[in-house]
Amino acid sequence: MSYGGYSSPYAPSMSHRGSSYSSYGGGLPDPTPVSQYTTEPAQANRRKVPFALVGLVIVLVSAFGFYYAENEAVRMSLALEQGFRSCVTLNSEVLGKYRPNTLVYATGQLSAQQSIFDEEFQLRLPVAKLWRYAEALEWVEEPTDPPQYKLSWVVEHVDSRGFKDQTYRNDPMIVRSKMFDAKNVHIGVYGLDLKLFGSLSLSECPQVDLARVSHVAPKKLQLVDNAYHSGDPNHPKAGDVRVSFFYLGVTAPDSSVGEQSHVSVIGGMKNETISFHRTSTGATIGLAIPGGDTKEGLFARAQPGDGGMSMLVRLGSMSFMWLGLWAMRGIIQTGIFSRIPLLNRMASRASPVFALWLALQASLIIMAIIWIGSHFLYGVGLAVLAFIVFVLGLRAKGGEKKRE
Repeated sequence: MSYGGYSSPYAPSMSHRGSSYSSYGGGLPDPTPVSQYTTEPAQANRRKVPFALVGLVIVLVSAFGFYYAENEAVRMSLALEQGFRSCVTLNSEVLGKYRPNTLVYATGQLSAQQSIFDEEFQLRLPVAKLWRYAEALEWVEEPTDPPQYKLSWVVEHVDSRGFKDQTYRNDPMIVRSKMFDAKNVHIGVYGLDLKLFGSLSLSECPQVDLARVSHVAPKKLQLVDNAYHSGDPNHPKAGDVRVSFFYLGVTAPDSSVGEQSHVSVIGGMKNETISFHRTSTGATIGLAIPGGDTKEGLFARAQPGDGGMSMLVRLGSMSFMWLGLWAMRGIIQTGIFSRIPLLNRMASRASPVFALWLALQASLIIMAIIWIGSHFLYGVGLAVLAFIVFVLGLRAKGGEKKRE
């Protein structure tokens, strides 16, 4: 607006059409739209909500899985401790009377009424278990873009009909793997449930010396280095098969396989048969291994402890917990942590490390809560470790702040 040739700097201009003005006409324009302080942060927070919800679900599921697995370990540990005190050592050569489900320990020689017979190889062996282990050299599709293909020895046939490149094809295996169990297996005069051997891996079982046993292999296979091959073992090609045999427990004396096996077992007595023992807490105790191990040795082996599977469960649950907390980082940075300067810096400047720090603490606290009721000192030790991790995390970020 012009006043006698003078243009007022406070006059409204068309260039401020989108701005906010004072109710007293001609006021100063507000250089920042109101929506910048209200709408944009609200929209940003709304965009974080789906990720936070997914993260929350992952955290809750992984925490429950961690709690369940650790609780099962504690329950099993208590059951074994109580079972060891009540376990009865029996003479496997003398039939005695025991209450149903009595936990017993026995050691003795294996025997069976019949030998195992593999009809495909015309192989008959006096053993408790026999594995026909067949592998095929087949094409495997790698999950890359574009897919890559390589030859690998596999136990299970790989169906190539789903391959993107159909020039790579796998024919059906001419021989498949198979497991055989003997019937009416005994340890001394007591029947033995072969499922008690379930904890043994194939690497712990001896291989059958095929040169010493009578059998007839299929015509397409040739025996080389104690294994059957469908092709040249030195230059294998796609589709070739190799077969070997492993066994557990010789059930007859003077066998071509080897000496009659000695076995040690803990389990529940039921109808003069040793099988799995069910405790009052719902845990299951049962283990059989070749050799003359002691009762103490078997119970120590049955302990869940810090074995490979226990550690895998813990690491897997903690990893998923970390992933969920990282997905929640947007909400964490604008929530309660934003009001605590040190924690806010940790959450905003090192989100992956901060999420790992929280996941580790949560895992240790869960373990401490579960173990403190049954093994007080172990539980307290875990709680102290969680506190140390908490303090070290704070001190690490505090030191970083001072250096800045």
